Amino acid sequence: MINKVSSVPYIINKELLEFVIFDKHKLLINCNEILEMERDIENMTKTQKLKLTSLKSKFNLQETILGVADFYKDFSKIYFPLRLDRRGRVYCDNNYLHYQSTELAKALLLFAEPSIISKRSLDSVKYLEYYGVNCFGKNKISNSSKTKWIKDNLENILDYDNGILLDKASNKLLFLAFCMEYRRYSEFINDENMYEFSTHLPIQLDATCNGFQHLALLSNESILFSELNLVSNGKLDEIARDFYNFFIYKLEIIFDGDPDNENYQRLRKFVFDRTYLKKAIMTIPYNVSRVNMTKYILENLTEVIRDKVGLWYGKSYDIYNLINYKDISILVSRIHNIINNDFEKIKRLMKYLRNIATIMTLLGLPIVWKLPHGLVVRQSYLETKSISITPFIYSKAKINIQITNKNKYDKNKQIRALMPNLIHSLDGSSLSLLYNKLDGIYNAPQFLCIHDCFGTTFDKVDTLKTILRSVYMDLYSYDQY
Repeated sequence: MINKVSSVPYIINKELLEFVIFDKHKLLINCNEILEMERDIENMTKTQKLKLTSLKSKFNLQETILGVADFYKDFSKIYFPLRLDRRGRVYCDNNYLHYQSTELAKALLLFAEPSIISKRSLDSVKYLEYYGVNCFGKNKISNSSKTKWIKDNLENILDYDNGILLDKASNKLLFLAFCMEYRRYSEFINDENMYEFSTHLPIQLDATCNGFQHLALLSNESILFSELNLVSNGKLDEIARDFYNFFIYKLEIIFDGDPDNENYQRLRKFVFDRTYLKKAIMTIPYNVSRVNMTKYILENLTEVIRDKVGLWYGKSYDIYNLINYKDISILVSRIHNIINNDFEKIKRLMKYLRNIATIMTLLGLPIVWKLPHGLVVRQSYLETKSISITPFIYSKAKINIQITNKNKYDKNKQIRALMPNLIHSLDGSSLSLLYNKLDGIYNAPQFLCIHDCFGTTFDKVDTLKTILRSVYMDLYSYDQY
């Protein structure tokens, strides 16, 4: 699989590259914004300085990606070598410009070898339209509503340079790439002399909180199947469920249950936007610490004021409904309470994995498991200790050296790492099974993978979705596994 997916050629989307370089619609980070912030650096708080450092890092990455894209823009084919880690997870083995990188990098890449669609087989164009609506930010409406949205906004999609839709899009660069492709498609439809359409655009399919999907299937937590889009509600035009909004609903019930609690009342006004909670929730299956969950929530908030209580944080568009650090800590605790109280089977699975890791570590044995596609994963984190040495007689400078004890496992790391490693390995297994089946149908298809997300041309999306369902059925109905 690795060799075949590494052999998929790409080209640079030169039209998009030229568009963003002129930056008429402020799609890129502007260096003037950084210079403006640096003028007041002496009065910045520690958090503000960290945000400035982060912004500068993102700007440098952006400029590097644009530079690499400009270098390769006239190449007829470029390739991205892949590597497997010990869990079977796939990574691009180059830096900056690749399809597992930033939104800018993804938007700049097209498949070099197109899929050809004739005017007699245009049913699959709906997946191009759905993708465009998703990139705009309306991914939680029904498919019929997405089709209607395309019709209602067709003029502004084709004339994307007017900025009416582009300025409002959630994923502006990916939406721009869609608009460019859809304008080409519209020209094809309206030209009587054209009989075939060549599409190069990767259509990316995202999983619904993939880590929780695996936990729910492993533990048979059936109450979550519909919320995680693992089962259909039987409707022809169903709307995809949103697991994060489901979590928000449960949090609102908790906060409404104690109207006299000031922390709860502040949080009740705050937790209505999934954007601020998504990363904290989605990393729970990977054993994220409470400290990091708090950090993920703070990443999207703005410091507004400081008083005797401490710092108060708000959303960029709402500086009146503020919360403090204690509120966020309570929010993180209530998220964990929902896991422990409402999802009993997942709770038992987590406890089981911790116990397995504890027992194996006490016995001095590695933790080994075999995946359905044949890969054997061996987890064996050894204990290390740090010692300081002074190697030079003419200097007191010390060097820290990590010494590995090859006869003793690191108990805490073995316990903490088992669940995330298991989930990541299941992602890798499902990817391998998926690609092998897709390759059996199309023979070296256009295909990309971003861990638990996949991409191909729109004519293959329906087949890919069907195969993905069958892979999950195989994965969790395999008796020996």
